Amino acid sequence: MFRRIALTALFIIGSALSASAASTSASESPRAPTAAPGSYQVAQACGWYAISVCSRRFGGAQRGANRYGGYVINSSSAAYPNFRPGWFCSVRGPTSRGQARRFRNVMRSLGARTAYVKNAC
Repeated sequence: MFRRIALTALFIIGSALSASAASTSASESPRAPTAAPGSYQVAQACGWYAISVCSRRFGGAQRGANRYGGYVINSSSAAYPNFRPGWFCSVRGPTSRGQARRFRNVMRSLGARTAYVKNAC
């Protein structure tokens, strides 16, 4: 959910910036880009996560997300430096440590006996 909100906010900001750039007068000089064209940097998704299921395959983690709540992350992403790469995990977060523990307890009550909490950064 947080990811969807963040992506929506980025889309709205990007649209606003495009509109303002289009309305800039011709007498103003354009700004130089801050990064090389085609390059990007992944923002870290720091915070605590409740993890119900991790799998080497996306489908296994998606089934966990459907059953226990949350969404699937790719632990190989630079956004999650404390996660072991090579896994897809069904998670809820980022949030506070206390809230992640509450999410974990709910996941365990639903049958995810190995659910745990972890800090992404």
